[in-house]
Amino acid sequence: QAAINALKTRGGDTVRLGPREYRLASPVVVDGVTVRLQGAGFTEAGGPGDGTWLRVDQTGFTPFLFTGAMARGSQVRD
Repeated sequence: QAAINALKTRGGDTVRLGPREYRLASPVVVDGVTVRLQGAGFTEAGGPGDGTWLRVDQTGFTPFLFTGAMARGSQVRD
């Protein structure tokens, strides 16, 4: 979240997520800035280390929230 927030002052950019598992316990908020969240791909039937994996442990929240006009071009890739 801190990396995304820091991009607001730069007008947006890419946050690169390395090959590992990322646990999401609260929403990642992209507010008023265009951000590309770029993973390292994945392997079908693989596991952590075989690309970028996002694990949502619990129910009841939306993992990604995109708000504001500038967030419309944001992407989550690979």
